[in-house]
Amino acid sequence: MNTWQESWSEERLALAADTLRRGFRLRLQVRGDSMVPSVWPGDTVEIADCQLDDVQPGEIVLAFRGDCLLLHRFLEHRQDGFLMRGDSMIAPDAILPSPAFWGRLVHIQSAGPTIPLPVPLDPWSRALGILLRYSSIARRLALRFHRWRASRAIPVSCALAKGTENLG
Repeated sequence: MNTWQESWSEERLALAADTLRRGFRLRLQVRGDSMVPSVWPGDTVEIADCQLDDVQPGEIVLAFRGDCLLLHRFLEHRQDGFLMRGDSMIAPDAILPSPAFWGRLVHIQSAGPTIPLPVPLDPWSRALGILLRYSSIARRLALRFHRWRASRAIPVSCALAKGTENLG
């Protein structure tokens, strides 16, 4: 990565952090698949600022590690920071220091319907998460099916535009 790309990335991260600190919500598009089946690649998530002490185990939170943002499920507070893990990941992330915490997930917009929060870990979701954790074949198939399903969805803006044409 060249210096222009590095500074652009640093500026975007600083802007995102400042947005949350000022009390605004941050909207991000998910790129990774570590939170499947709760959050899929391509979903748009909304993050709100909150204190780490206000977060309960099981909530999905945003943290900064190295040069990337992580959206994972909060596991527990530790004396030296906090612990989290992606729903389809085998092991928890390394312990993150408290300043790495950015906020909690408050809204998910997927290709389909809006997903209510908190995202529950019902027995079927938990079982699917475990399957995807340990089977790379199942993970690839689930992601391929998700991409296929998302490509067949009618974008909301197109549906609204088509609906308005019929009215006039």
